[in-house]
Amino acid sequence: MKRLHFYLTFGLFLGLLLVFGLVRVSIPKAGVFWAQASLDGPFRLFDPKTHQAEYEHLRTYIQAQQKKLGQDFVANDTSRKIHILSEARHFLRQTLFEELVPFWLDTEWDYNGTTEMPRQGTIACGYFVSTLLLHLGFSFDKYRLSQMPSSEMIKQLCHLPSIKTIYKNDFQALLHHLHQQEDGVFFDWAGQTRRPGFQTSFSAPLCARPQTPPRRCD
Repeated sequence: MKRLHFYLTFGLFLGLLLVFGLVRVSIPKAGVFWAQASLDGPFRLFDPKTHQAEYEHLRTYIQAQQKKLGQDFVANDTSRKIHILSEARHFLRQTLFEELVPFWLDTEWDYNGTTEMPRQGTIACGYFVSTLLLHLGFSFDKYRLSQMPSSEMIKQLCHLPSIKTIYKNDFQALLHHLHQQEDGVFFDWAGQTRRPGFQTSFSAPLCARPQTPPRRCD
């Protein structure tokens, strides 16, 4: 009877762990998985190998779309080129925030992190920004850009007239400026930490904050 009581208690405890947290499960010959509870859906198993394969598939798709857009741009007249540029901007913003970034959620932050694979290893803020841009199809020296001060990184990535500087932590001025912007891809750095990050719009900002995994700010 005592043994039965122990098993029932242990089973209840394990069930609570599954509901309120994460349980590491080792499955023979199948690698290491994470059973994760979700408030808006059923339990799901996280498989690092599947995650990596899906991410590589996404990168291949991005490269194919980039090539197609480039070929269409070269082959068409000026009026059509304007439409293709608009299509490319939409593809860039949507792919970055709705496809690439979700793969990186829960990736651990570290000041010296340089991983190129989401949820494997650690990533620093500057490397997070530069790595995602590389995987989005941009071409630059990742290590040189990532090691720049955030303000210099922004100058390298953006046209100077598009850069807005707000002094003395004037958050009201910042909010006013954000309200005036259309949806797009913005690079920002703020506060004493001077950490770079992405933002897509005022209504759905994205954070890459020091010492925390990249996440949505909602």
